Amino acid sequence: MKALISKWRRREARSKFEASLELLCGSRSIGSCPEELVVVCLVRDGANYIREFLGHYRDLGVERFAFVDNGSKDGTLEHLCGQPGVTVLRSAMPYRECKIAAKQFLADNFGQGGWVLLVDIDEFFRFPLSESVTLPGFLSYLNRHRFGAVACQMLDLFPYGALRQGRMEAGSESAPRQGGSKRSFVDEHRYFSLAGMRVVPYAEGPCNRFGNTLASDGLRNFFGGIRYRKFGTDNFLTKHPLFRQDLGARFVNCHAVASARLADLSGLLLHYKYVEGFFEYVKTIAAEGSFHKGSAAYKAFESVLTDNPSFTLFDESAQRYTGTEQLIDQGFITVSERYRSYVAGIACPELGDARLMKAA
Repeated sequence: MKALISKWRRREARSKFEASLELLCGSRSIGSCPEELVVVCLVRDGANYIREFLGHYRDLGVERFAFVDNGSKDGTLEHLCGQPGVTVLRSAMPYRECKIAAKQFLADNFGQGGWVLLVDIDEFFRFPLSESVTLPGFLSYLNRHRFGAVACQMLDLFPYGALRQGRMEAGSESAPRQGGSKRSFVDEHRYFSLAGMRVVPYAEGPCNRFGNTLASDGLRNFFGGIRYRKFGTDNFLTKHPLFRQDLGARFVNCHAVASARLADLSGLLLHYKYVEGFFEYVKTIAAEGSFHKGSAAYKAFESVLTDNPSFTLFDESAQRYTGTEQLIDQGFITVSERYRSYVAGIACPELGDARLMKAA
């Protein structure tokens, strides 16, 4: 009975959400093919991220994007509308009521027949060895083996200085450039920490109950991390943002898919959570109580940052991020020998395809 009620409520929320949508630019639905992916995103007040977000994914090789805006007041719509390859829809439905319906809509209506990458505006996807392999090369590997989804680990990147400072202290490696020009948060947020991680084999984790098939026993779920150590919030860091519904994968929520054949590797979500304006955003979300468990995590952030204005995530465990190979070596993301052999093969001048391997 509970399952039926839950299904009915989700259907009602989806219907209400779709009725609330207004198309601002682009198409309400777009198809795709297995050789490409479409990036889709539910966003509110993401103006601080848009330039770097679009730049990151275009550099990766993505050409098409779809956004649902949920009440932005900071110029997000003005930044997005008119961008090439971008569809923008708007809904004023409260976030707590539409967050699942909006993401389900994006998954269903964009990228049919191909890959969909469902991410938040502060999540920058990298696939393993992406410094050497092109996006078509990576998707070709997934398609060759009929994988329907890719599990990814979320890695918080943070600056050297205090989170409430906004800009970094002069003299640090992240200080503003000469002449006062503003550095990108990607330049500033170069550090991560793997201390405080709790690791569980995928088969024993919360996402294994959705009927996914594992192609590797090396996949794992990660919990905790820097936010657990610094704020006391126990975060689930494994997500499944990249999937193909035409191969059976089905969106469940922001962390899970169902009925998918999972790839024999894991991807990476670089998480730029602590950009300029973070403290103000935290206070807003804490007051609204619209996120998970009444925004409990954001209330914890607010408490710590209010009590300690000079609070920093940087400590003796911090490492400078250099690329996906670094995280493969440290066991945070995984690759199979089959994938390594594939990468080595396309790099071979006699066997390789120049479209699949990045230039040295």
